[in-house]
Amino acid sequence: MPPRRRNKPHPKRRATPPSPPPPRPQPDAEPSEPPETTAAPRPTLSRSLIALALVVVAIVSLGVVFTSVLTAATPSWWRSLAHADHELAQRAEQLENAASYEITRVRAPAARVGEGERRAYASEPWAVTITESAASAWLTARLPKWLASQQDMPDWPREFSELQVHFAEDTARLGVRYAPPTGAPRILTATVCPELRDDGSVWLRADWFHIGRLPVPAWWLIREAKRELPDSIEADLGDDDTLAELVNMLEGAAPVSTDPVLALPDGRRVKLLALQIKPGALTITCRTESGAIASSDD
Repeated sequence: MPPRRRNKPHPKRRATPPSPPPPRPQPDAEPSEPPETTAAPRPTLSRSLIALALVVVAIVSLGVVFTSVLTAATPSWWRSLAHADHELAQRAEQLENAASYEITRVRAPAARVGEGERRAYASEPWAVTITESAASAWLTARLPKWLASQQDMPDWPREFSELQVHFAEDTARLGVRYAPPTGAPRILTATVCPELRDDGSVWLRADWFHIGRLPVPAWWLIREAKRELPDSIEADLGDDDTLAELVNMLEGAAPVSTDPVLALPDGRRVKLLALQIKPGALTITCRTESGAIASSDD
């Protein structure tokens, strides 16, 4: 019997080895350049100028609105006197009568000088206190009429009304309602510091002015007033010398009076000795003298 043939086993297929990793760059190899990127466009000069202009316009607009609100506002101490004519007249008359009584009152002498017909005297100092409400009543009801009765004084401007005063510590605020021919009325205020100096002169320097509640430095407004005031008010305010004297007084360049003395019809005189301003009131200290003492003092 012939021998059987053995089938040869098929050779096993070898697994395909994995592909090798990509070669690493050599240390001395130059790095590849990054891809180019497009730069963001910068704002142009014209855009910057437009933005700046918008900011400036916004600031100016806010400033104009704020200024307009302040100038139209009424000071906190202001009291409308437009509809109290009868009451104002009564209070002004009461103040005049009380002041007249104190000024002309015969007082006991504190000192006597000379003999016979030339004998003279001076009283003890005496004082009167004026409240701001009484002073405001007189300023509103009586001052315009008093100015009209004086030949050497200017007439009261028709644009001004309701003149009143507010007393604070050592200062006084003089306010008036100003109604221009066109536009809304405004409250104008001057803050002044009355001062009686050692030589007897009285000064009334202004520190601040206010248009409504908008403060304005006195030095700036006085400078502008010297240029514009004669042409800005249509009412007759007197000659240029009168205006110049008023402006100089408010500037502190000239005194209101160098010798604050009131002569009485009987030959006596009342001399101002002191001024004291407290919140709500003004206290005036005086002395009554005879003519002989007045002559000796001069």
